[in-house]
Amino acid sequence: KEHFTKIERAFLEEEGSTFKRIEATLLDINSPLQFIELIEELGREQGITAKIVVRDAPKNGFQKFQIIVEGEFPRLFQYLRVLEFLPYQVTFVSMQVTSSKIQVVPEELPATGQKFAPSQKTVSKMGLDISVRIKR
Repeated sequence: KEHFTKIERAFLEEEGSTFKRIEATLLDINSPLQFIELIEELGREQGITAKIVVRDAPKNGFQKFQIIVEGEFPRLFQYLRVLEFLPYQVTFVSMQVTSSKIQVVPEELPATGQKFAPSQKTVSKMGLDISVRIKR
């Protein structure tokens, strides 16, 4: 019986460690600021603009967010890849991507006064709806 108790205790300790690791991936809904700041900082690191908005009240153990990102498409795609590896339980619900061309204002070289011809740049915008598992 003592041997069985040791096995049970070891099992419970191992399971407790697993539960703690799982709980660490859950969003604390009482302080989502850390999550929001992380999402926006990851955008800056990828060279894009990211804004996050809380959508609705938490429901069924999930909090919904909308992330709006703007930048060059390859950078948006890289941002998605980074989001996949967030240390949270994230579900991608929907995504909408649009692209538009913008006029880049010509700049003047101070030393020579030479102007560059105007050019166009393609900027993409992505709306991404996600759900994040929250702590209860």
